Amino acid sequence: MTPAQSAAFVVAAKRIAVPVVSCVRADIRFGHLTQNLSREGLLALVAVLAASADNVKLKAVTQAPGDQGLPPGDEEEALRAAHAEYVRLRRAGFDVPFEARVADGEYRAGVRRRKAEAARGAAA
Repeated sequence: MTPAQSAAFVVAAKRIAVPVVSCVRADIRFGHLTQNLSREGLLALVAVLAASADNVKLKAVTQAPGDQGLPPGDEEEALRAAHAEYVRLRRAGFDVPFEARVADGEYRAGVRRRKAEAARGAAA
């Protein structure tokens, strides 16, 4: 593989890295993002994700028993990431997976709940 080909794989991997991470954090399947990648494309994606990994979170995930993901407490962050992925997919004209629609609904419900609580707090 030439350096130009290798660089092209990395550029393509960088393009989908954030959506893949958003899907994983929101517990949404990400196969629709990676289904057309070659072995080299998948290896480039692994390299991009590994280069950007937070070592503390990586240790927490790898030390969790079984196939458990991130430790509890990242739910709000996961819902925010799912909402961002939902919006990105809709704007791009792609089908939105059911799990992303559900997570987006949970995110929006949380936003409405927090606004209502803030309004009650301001009125008191």
